[in-house]
Amino acid sequence: MINSKYLKVIFILSFLSVFVAISSVCQATTYYVDDSSGSDSNTGISEDQAWKTISKVNSKSFNAGDIISFKRGAEWNSQLEIVRSGADGNHITYRAYGNGAKPIISGMGTVTGWNNTGNWIQSGSYWQMSFDPTSSHMYRLLVNGTEKQRAQNTGDLDSTYNWYWNSNVLYLYSTTNPAISFSSMQYSGATSNGAVYAYNTNHITLQNLDIRGATNGVQLSNCDHWIIEDCDIGLYSGDMGIKAYPSSKGSSDYVIVRNCNVDSGKRFVNDWFNEDPSEGIFIQKANHWEIYNNTVKDWCHTCIGISGAEGAVTYNEIHNNYVTCEHVDYGRPFGCGGGTTDCSHNKFYNNYVYNCGTRSQIGGQYTEFCYNIIDTITNDRTSYFSDRAQGLNISTYDTTINKNNKFCNNVFYNCDEAGIFIRAYGEGDLFKIENNTIANNIILNCGMDSGTNQNNLGIKVDDHGNIGANTYKNNCVHNTNGQTN
Repeated sequence: MINSKYLKVIFILSFLSVFVAISSVCQATTYYVDDSSGSDSNTGISEDQAWKTISKVNSKSFNAGDIISFKRGAEWNSQLEIVRSGADGNHITYRAYGNGAKPIISGMGTVTGWNNTGNWIQSGSYWQMSFDPTSSHMYRLLVNGTEKQRAQNTGDLDSTYNWYWNSNVLYLYSTTNPAISFSSMQYSGATSNGAVYAYNTNHITLQNLDIRGATNGVQLSNCDHWIIEDCDIGLYSGDMGIKAYPSSKGSSDYVIVRNCNVDSGKRFVNDWFNEDPSEGIFIQKANHWEIYNNTVKDWCHTCIGISGAEGAVTYNEIHNNYVTCEHVDYGRPFGCGGGTTDCSHNKFYNNYVYNCGTRSQIGGQYTEFCYNIIDTITNDRTSYFSDRAQGLNISTYDTTINKNNKFCNNVFYNCDEAGIFIRAYGEGDLFKIENNTIANNIILNCGMDSGTNQNNLGIKVDDHGNIGANTYKNNCVHNTNGQTN
């Protein structure tokens, strides 16, 4: 029989634990931020007492359960740095309030001195001025609020390719002095990492925000249990939309990205290979992510990529996303690989890909690429590449192996090259492609306009010693021209 004194102690301890849990919830506070009528001297705890700046938000130590609400229709050109963690089931949430467009958190910067006529020197059809960006790089340029297309060098500057930057000198095509011709000049990447940046913070939610203009939209390092939902991310980003950056202290795990519009906003097809902005969602040293129900659009290298080159990237699921790169030159839908054994047990399923300029490239171990629709991959974007328009590249690249994977039940439609391409890039065990299953795929109207004279191929397998012991079964290949190989 339990002594009554022990029962009393157990009861008191139980009561205290419940009291502490309830108290932590009750102490949660909603804060408001308004760029037009707010003031940093206010309390921040009501709309009438809203703060004004993100600097004020960054200076505040928030508690688990707190909500930081940014006014819709407002815009801040300042980095949101998240340094405090929430708790399990009690996130710190950054969200929108009010009516109108999502609040904008931007990393754009103004080209310093652009509106001073004396800063510009004319050289033929273009003008130049000294300009040292705060991030030491200039990715993209907006003039009068409209993005301009970058030239490959000063010799290409014209009415189509409007600008070029190198060695802290900005070159701009203009018929008259730019300080007179234009009303504004901004560049992306003034914030050198993320417009929203977090290191070693957990249990955070981002909701209904427009995050744009920095080098990266959202950048996480050693951050666990995040939810990023219903946000617009990546407009005018210099490099990436969402980036999980490897840290020596740990990985970023258990992150959900859902119902977001991850759109670079770039709408240029170059006749030279330009990777800026590069990745829509890119994760390294990241495990147990779920990325779903997003639109990922117009990223110059890869729309959704996972890489084990810097540490384990495992058990991630990418599903039910719409991916398109119809307005950029390269534009890979999916990438998966890197490292020797650290990229494993990742899944890509139920995604719809439309109108991209190059193939998905999938490797690793125990990867599942299934039930996806790949619709229209074309070679004719740029003269730089003319042989990348397969639906899927099962390959080894950058010291990644490709073993024990499943590529099943997909539809590949209207690809200029083969629907599926199995290719080994190197020699030795690091580059093995083996024990994979390629089954139950429908390959329709692929290899119809090959840039390498390999027309009407549904599945192409390189003749290479590192490719072997793979299973091919029940794949249906058909071209409406009546020719298939």
